[in-house]
Amino acid sequence: EINLENIYHYGISTLQKEDIDFIKENGYVLKLIASSIDNGNIIDIRIEPSLVSDSSVFSKANNEFNIVAVDCNINGELMFYGKGAGRYPTANAIVNDIIMYKENDNSYSFKNENKLEVKENNELSKYYLRYNNEADINSEIVEFKNSNKVITKEISRNEFKELLSKLSFYAKC
Repeated sequence: EINLENIYHYGISTLQKEDIDFIKENGYVLKLIASSIDNGNIIDIRIEPSLVSDSSVFSKANNEFNIVAVDCNINGELMFYGKGAGRYPTANAIVNDIIMYKENDNSYSFKNENKLEVKENNELSKYYLRYNNEADINSEIVEFKNSNKVITKEISRNEFKELLSKLSFYAKC
């Protein structure tokens, strides 16, 4: 089984109006994206805020609509668009989460019939970062800066994780 605690996740609870303004001014839209990368017997699964271009098809999925993109060997990228959970199924899921929390039930897991190991890879990515303190910014990784907010050059996942303690918010670009 793949336990929920093995899946990297970062939410938007620390998102501020200044982040939204910066993101919008720079031509992006913020989306919470679940992704997975299959590397044979190792799979990288994560859920994190991500910036997508405001002209991207992903930026158009709003409210109860979702997009699933699958990169295939033969067909390339396939996209599926449609209504997601909606109001009542989402409310039901929240109530179930509350009940599981109250009963101290931590049994969220997913079948893992292929015995995949869940492990983050060290891919290169750009990031939007809002630092706690402007003095902590390493200018060598900065592509664009505005006060304590930056968009980085491509950096490795390991380099990014070293910065986490200095950040108030981030999104993958």
